[in-house]
Amino acid sequence: MSANKKRRTSNNWLQAVNKKPYNYFLLILIAFLFYANAVPNQYAMDDTVVIENNDYTKKGLEGIPDILTKDSFAGYLGEEKRVVQGGRYRPLSIITFAIEYEFFGESPYISHAINVLLYALIGVLIFLIFSYPPVLKRIKTWRNTSVTYNWKYLLPFVITLIYICHPIHTEAVDNIKGRDELFTFLFSLVALYFSLRYTERHKLKWLFGSFLFFTLGLFSKENTITFLAAIPLFLYVFTETSKRDKLITLIPLVVASIFFLVVRIDIVGLPSTEGPDNLMNNAFAEATLGERYATIFYTLLVYLKLLFFPHPLTVDYYPYHIPLINWGDIRALLPLLFYIGIGIYAIIRLRYKDVIAFCILYFFITISIVSNIVFSVGTFMSERFLFIPSLGFAIFSGYVLFVILPNSGPNKKYRSIFYKTSVVLTGIMILFFGTKTLIRNTQWEDNYTLFSHDVKISHESAFSNKSVGNHLIDKALDTDKEEAKKRYLQKAIKHLQKSVKIYPEYQKALFLAGNANYLYSKNFRTNHNNFERAFHYYGKLLNLDPDYNEVYKNIPVILRNVDDTQFKKKIWTDMYQINPERYEVNYFLGLLYRDELGDNQKALKHLRKATDAKPEKPDVWMDLGVVHGNMGNWEKAGKYHEKAVSLGLRNKTIFKNLNVIYKQLGNTEKAKKYQESYRKQVK
Repeated sequence: MSANKKRRTSNNWLQAVNKKPYNYFLLILIAFLFYANAVPNQYAMDDTVVIENNDYTKKGLEGIPDILTKDSFAGYLGEEKRVVQGGRYRPLSIITFAIEYEFFGESPYISHAINVLLYALIGVLIFLIFSYPPVLKRIKTWRNTSVTYNWKYLLPFVITLIYICHPIHTEAVDNIKGRDELFTFLFSLVALYFSLRYTERHKLKWLFGSFLFFTLGLFSKENTITFLAAIPLFLYVFTETSKRDKLITLIPLVVASIFFLVVRIDIVGLPSTEGPDNLMNNAFAEATLGERYATIFYTLLVYLKLLFFPHPLTVDYYPYHIPLINWGDIRALLPLLFYIGIGIYAIIRLRYKDVIAFCILYFFITISIVSNIVFSVGTFMSERFLFIPSLGFAIFSGYVLFVILPNSGPNKKYRSIFYKTSVVLTGIMILFFGTKTLIRNTQWEDNYTLFSHDVKISHESAFSNKSVGNHLIDKALDTDKEEAKKRYLQKAIKHLQKSVKIYPEYQKALFLAGNANYLYSKNFRTNHNNFERAFHYYGKLLNLDPDYNEVYKNIPVILRNVDDTQFKKKIWTDMYQINPERYEVNYFLGLLYRDELGDNQKALKHLRKATDAKPEKPDVWMDLGVVHGNMGNWEKAGKYHEKAVSLGLRNKTIFKNLNVIYKQLGNTEKAKKYQESYRKQVK
């Protein structure tokens, strides 16, 4: 190829990349390339809460009024339950799930595709903001004319590209529930862009647009409120906007914030200063004040590490994947000193509109609300919490690679070499980040794939071990292959035992450990009466919560497989010691004493307590009547059988019993009546 032809080709390329639409298209394409393999994934992680098991979402359009007027967990947990401090009110993303459910049903592919599209639009907005003329003019002053960039949009594009490919964002994009993060950042960026437009055009429509989209961001997630500080900071550093214009752009943001807070308080009440005492919803429940803040600064160190080296990644930073530490630990002192140092630097250098100072302060502002410093967010940390703050890292990286490094050479020749080095380093970063993103997408395929991978990383987390144990039980129940079933259950028991060891009061883990041990004993032990391990965990659970309903549903099912009457008596007696008023305990103890132990007096005692607990249950009245019949008290036997009939019990057993009772009482008319009813049931 001739030199002229090469020059023409180069010029054609430069003409293309120096047109914004070309860059928009390229960024959207890159975003879809990095996340295309996430679209076929199933529901995972918190998608159960907002879609699969959310009553309001599954009503479709009819569920929207409830979504708007209830706590965001109400559709999953019920209106009366609240498991996180201060409640949650994030209706906008859940409304979109309800709309999708209305038109597509349960379709994770549609939801994943929408998330990827939203992520691509975030990339477009970042590029749009940094290539906006006043901002681009400011960016040009960074170069110091040492190195000439023929591509005028180079820095905006590099900043956006680093952001798009960063694998720390996979949780927000791959978890469909992460749409609240996507909406929050998307709408906050639109509000920032409209604020920029107002400072240039001074038209009210831009202020109204800023108000509208900032409101949408707030109704997506509370994190939007951090942009009350981030937007003025951006305008100060990247534009020459007057103080008056900066103050005016704040007005719609403040009004939107007040409006949202009024609505939020009306729906979920005032934020609580005390977190739940459950370790899975308040990671600091077992921590002293000193341990809390030492651990927080340790997590801030982990956040920095993940920005620069995002490996390994995990969905689980619950106790105790992140350990509780105190101020005697270097892992707390080092980040404290580091953050104090860069904070002082940022404050000193801000007056000079220093870009690195902006990156530091932007990170501080946007991470503050999820840092646990102000209030507990439920977990020690989460990768999705870096979704918005990581823009500061992208700006910092672009600035270091294409401003500081090229301008650090002693002369033009070396600066040119450093510039080429920057290009190579950026390429390596994009290759590493992009590859990691593609791999991480595959790990989000479904819950089993996700948790079976992440438990290897978060192996000291009670939550991860519980979660993978739960899904291993499901795997065991879904297979007909004995060896596979055995292997799944053995692994489930191992992980659930570890979960309980890490957090002995973890009720869900105790329940699942009981289930796994029951299934293993039932299928793979020659003596099916050997269910002690299952009841060991159930007993621990009931000592924590005597009314844990699922246990009382499981115990009768398990004991149907047991022939040892004394073993059954021991189990029900132990349950009685824990919860002597519980219906199921008294009912099944009554039946045991009546049918297997032959003690009618104790049977009467427990069946009477069962009728006191749930007088609306017809079966217990009939069984109480049977005991009286066994004792020859036919009048009471008839009375209690009639009570059962009045409550709706009509089967051949009760009609046969009533026929016998009235024959004993000499009432041939009623005996004949119930004999006829019995014959009809038999037919």
